Amino acid sequence: MKRKNINKIELLIEKYLEGFTTLKEEQQLRKYFQQKNVAEHLEMYKPVFMFFESEIKQRHRVKHFVLNWKTQATAVAAACLVLMFGIKLFFDTDTISETSIAYINGKKYTDRELIKAETLESLNNISTGNTDAYSVQFEAIEQFFDKQ
Repeated sequence: MKRKNINKIELLIEKYLEGFTTLKEEQQLRKYFQQKNVAEHLEMYKPVFMFFESEIKQRHRVKHFVLNWKTQATAVAAACLVLMFGIKLFFDTDTISETSIAYINGKKYTDRELIKAETLESLNNISTGNTDAYSVQFEAIEQFFDKQ
């Protein structure tokens, strides 16, 4: 190769190492180092520029997964429907059962007023220190565990 071309390549390598080359100049360097007859004293730079060339070729081989606008619109609509359904389930109070269940002396009660009255009476007995309330509760607990 002519000495003039080698001098130009050496200047481009110097500019490249300093970070001042343009894309066109870097392309010239890659093209030079793809040749078989590279100057002997420049052989050490060959792997650098061949590496970047192989990277560029590899990027062109990678296919990007791109969704068309119809698929994207369908996915967005489906996500919105799922979100709206989830919000409706979370805030929907009509589906929540408002039945109250309490077991008093081993019997099941669902009448809210009766449960409320019994609860208030039990709390009143405890707060006044009525020992009969305690004994009734302990007896109910013992009966419950004896049945099982």
